[in-house]
Amino acid sequence: MQGCRPRDVAPSLFEISKRKNRTLYEALHANTWIRDIDLQHPTFSAHHFAEFVQVWKETQQIHLRSGVQYEIAWKLTESKQYSASSAYHAQFLGASSPNFTELIWRAWAPPKCKFFSWLAIQNRLWMADRLHLRGWPHNPVCSLCRRARETGNHLFFECRFTRHIWTDLASWIAAPPLLPDWKPAESLHTWWTALARTTGVSRKGIKSLIILICWRFGKN
Repeated sequence: MQGCRPRDVAPSLFEISKRKNRTLYEALHANTWIRDIDLQHPTFSAHHFAEFVQVWKETQQIHLRSGVQYEIAWKLTESKQYSASSAYHAQFLGASSPNFTELIWRAWAPPKCKFFSWLAIQNRLWMADRLHLRGWPHNPVCSLCRRARETGNHLFFECRFTRHIWTDLASWIAAPPLLPDWKPAESLHTWWTALARTTGVSRKGIKSLIILICWRFGKN
């Protein structure tokens, strides 16, 4: 009934029902569910009557076909049978998958560097901005340039110190797209994804360099 069980639509009426275990067919046949209601119950009130009217209107729209065996079918599997696996995957229907596998996990880098990058790209490093939100002691200024507020975006691609590093790296491997004249990025993930798509050099090599350079920034 409107996507809910009758007991959820009319909880008070359910409480004073004398038969709570009838099948749908038994309850609807000759309106048996009405006779199951204890109208003499001491708590019967106008609220119960309002729920009764609502349930009655809903049941008038249900028409069961005689001689047909009704079964519950699970729509998320081809066999129509429930499985824990299908129920688990149903929780992620419509969700978008992050590109962490391509950006991080398949790159050439030590596991500790990959794990650091995985935290960084999700803004899970304990930068000054996150410490401030928690009310924990922190130095609000970037420890490299000592001018701007420390955030993930600032440390990895906005700080003048790290931009010098990116400039030297672009010159070293002859990859002009790595020069720090990037378009403004709303997040580290956006910037990281765009940088990893740099052409003219090995994609996997670029992804590995990004991880190693960012890890070194974090270590400093």
